[in-house]
Amino acid sequence: MKNEIKILINQVRENTISGDIEIARMLITFILDNFYLLKDEDLIDVAEQLKNAKNEMASIQNIARILILYADKLDELYKELIAFRKFVVPDYNKIHFRDLFSDLKKPVGIITLSRSSTVKYAIILLYKKNLLKNLYIIHSYPGGEGEILLKELNENGINGILVEDLTFYRYMNNIDIALTGADAITDKYFINKVGSYFLFDYAKKAGKKTLVLGNPLKKISIDIEIKNKEYEKIPLNLVDKIFI
Repeated sequence: MKNEIKILINQVRENTISGDIEIARMLITFILDNFYLLKDEDLIDVAEQLKNAKNEMASIQNIARILILYADKLDELYKELIAFRKFVVPDYNKIHFRDLFSDLKKPVGIITLSRSSTVKYAIILLYKKNLLKNLYIIHSYPGGEGEILLKELNENGINGILVEDLTFYRYMNNIDIALTGADAITDKYFINKVGSYFLFDYAKKAGKKTLVLGNPLKKISIDIEIKNKEYEKIPLNLVDKIFI
C-alpha cells in the first residue's frame, strides 16, 4: 500500500481548489475502501503526513487524530470513520441546511469569497427560493477560487458579479449578508482564505450581517498554527452567526 498512500498524500497536498470537506470525503473513502489492507503503521504514517499537509483544515486534522488514536483498535476506528462519513456525503448540505434561510422574508444581496461547497449550496438554495437579489463573488487570489465558484453557479443558472479582492467594498451598499465557509472553527476564531478578515471587518462596520457556514468536522479544540500564507484567523466577534 506504500505507493497508494504516497499518491493519496500527494493528491491531498497538491489540491488547492477543492474544499476541505471534498478532500475529507476522498480520504475517508480511500481508508474505508482499503481498510483491511492498511496496517497499523500505514494508518499512523497517513495521519502524520496529513497533519503536515493541510494544517489549517480541521476536518483533515480530525481524521488524522482518530487514525492515530485508534490505529490499534480497528473496530473503534471503523465506527469513527463511518460516523465521520455522514458529514461529508454530497447530500449532507441538502439535508442539514434545508431550513437555513427560513426566516428570510425578502430577497437579499450576498457577497462571498473563495470556493466553499456549503456556500455554493446556500446560494443555490437562495436562488431556488427566489431570495437572491444580488450576488458578488470576490476573485480570491492567488488561486482564483471565486472565479471557479461563479462558473459553477452559472451552470446552475445563477448569475453574479466577480469583483477584485481589494475593491469589494464598493459594492457593500448592494449587499445584506457577507457569507463564507470555514476551514476550521474554534471557540475564539475561525480559519478561512485570506481576505475573510477584511471582508467581515468591513461588513460589520457597514452594518451588514456576517454568517459562517460550517460542518461538525470543522470544529476543533486545539489552537491551530497558520503555516500556509493563504489562510488567516478571523475572530468570532466579527461573526453574527455560525451554522454547523
